[in-house]
Amino acid sequence: MPAKTVNAIAPALGVGSKVLGRYSLDKAVYIAPALVPAEGSNKTKSKAANMTNKITGLVFNCYSLRRRMRAARVGRFIRPTSVVYMGAVLEYLMAEVLELAGNCARDSKRKTVKPRHIMMAV
Repeated sequence: MPAKTVNAIAPALGVGSKVLGRYSLDKAVYIAPALVPAEGSNKTKSKAANMTNKITGLVFNCYSLRRRMRAARVGRFIRPTSVVYMGAVLEYLMAEVLELAGNCARDSKRKTVKPRHIMMAV
C-alpha cells in the first residue's frame, strides 16, 4: 500500500500523519495488511497460516507434521504455532543425536553413520 493512501487513512484512525509503509512514526500502531486491500484489487490477504520452510527456517515440513498430528488425534484444533514449535524441537533433538552418532562413526573410523552408531549415541 503506498504511503499516500496510508496517510489519507491515518487521521481517521487517530494515527499521526508521518506514516512509512505499514508502521506509524508518531504512535506504535500497526495497520494489518489483511484489513487494507492491495491497490487495484478488492481482495484481502489470506489469513491462512504460512508454515513454509522459507518463513519458519526449519528443515522439517510443518504441513506434513500438522497432518500427522491430526491423524494422531493430538487435539481438536491444532494451531500453526504449535506445529512450528514442535517441528523446531524435533529438529533440534535430531541434530543433537546425529551429531553424537557422527562422532561415534568417526571414532570407529567410518564415514557413514549406521544404525549401530545411532544406538551408541543414544
